[in-house]
Amino acid sequence: MLSVRPAPTAAPAPSPRPKAAAPPARPAPGAWAGAKKQPAPTPAVAALMSEADKAQGSGQLDNAATTLERAIRMQPRNPELWYRLATVRMAQQQPRLALDLARKSKVLARGNPDLVQKCQALIEEAGQLAGGVEK
Repeated sequence: MLSVRPAPTAAPAPSPRPKAAAPPARPAPGAWAGAKKQPAPTPAVAALMSEADKAQGSGQLDNAATTLERAIRMQPRNPELWYRLATVRMAQQQPRLALDLARKSKVLARGNPDLVQKCQALIEEAGQLAGGVEK
């Protein structure tokens, strides 16, 4: 009688090991802890910023504000846009609105100490003009 041997089976393939996670990125020297990366202006937003600067420089404050509002719709997390709109509103004698816009910019500008400082100065100035000292 012939004996039938079972066919050899291949050993199960080892499961692939998960790749080691990359270490978290370290903030740049001098960056604030927990800082978020600031969005760079897209080419379209940069063009609108330039257009707004020209309008503001020539005293066309309504055009500057409209242009900056358009840029903000395109890039709402860009703190520079909010700050620039706040300066336009100050020039339009709208300190309460400028105050709110500067506060928004300051929140978004974490990690950019220069812009945070400019926002704070604008907040204080707008607060005084609006009738109360702001911090």
